[in-house]
Amino acid sequence: MLIHIKIWLNVQLSNVQLSNSVYFKLEELHGELPIERLTDHVYDLCDLSAQEAEAADDHVLDYLRKRAVFYATWLTIPRIVARQYDAFKKTRKLEINDDDLKFATLIYDAVIYFQDHFFGQLLQDSWDNAAREYIPRRKNSKNSDAYRALPDTFSPKEVMAILDIERDAAHKQCQRWLVHGFVERLKQGKYKKIIKDITV
Repeated sequence: MLIHIKIWLNVQLSNVQLSNSVYFKLEELHGELPIERLTDHVYDLCDLSAQEAEAADDHVLDYLRKRAVFYATWLTIPRIVARQYDAFKKTRKLEINDDDLKFATLIYDAVIYFQDHFFGQLLQDSWDNAAREYIPRRKNSKNSDAYRALPDTFSPKEVMAILDIERDAAHKQCQRWLVHGFVERLKQGKYKKIIKDITV
């Protein structure tokens, strides 16, 4: 694969003799480039990679394909413009041939390959480690445990005993549960649990 890419790049780049003057000319260009055929081709490649990634459940490929679109376009444009610079200055038109699309495909595949070679396993390992080490944080676990320990019908006095808090604090806790819809008030100082557990 590496040898194939190197040979391909050498052959393709040798087909366009770029002198220093051409580089300076390219820097002078501004405005919109008519490269719809190239853009469509590269995004078709990206869509195919997306389908391949989905079929293989390959999250690394799905991640890497997006950067490849940029490089395939960015590195193919100078090749196209340099070949027909003078004509483009007059007509503002560019001819994108099949060979340009083959070159763009090569760059796209190369970027995918190199990224996967150097970073693919690192990405996969980091995601696997994150999934394996993830432990959902229990919010307000003390209050959740206390709520679970209460009978279906309770009073602030029982909240005081379970949470080991003062009377005012127990009333405030009952009020919070009431506001969140965890309990309903049966009468003054008497509450009924609506849900079994508090999970938030």
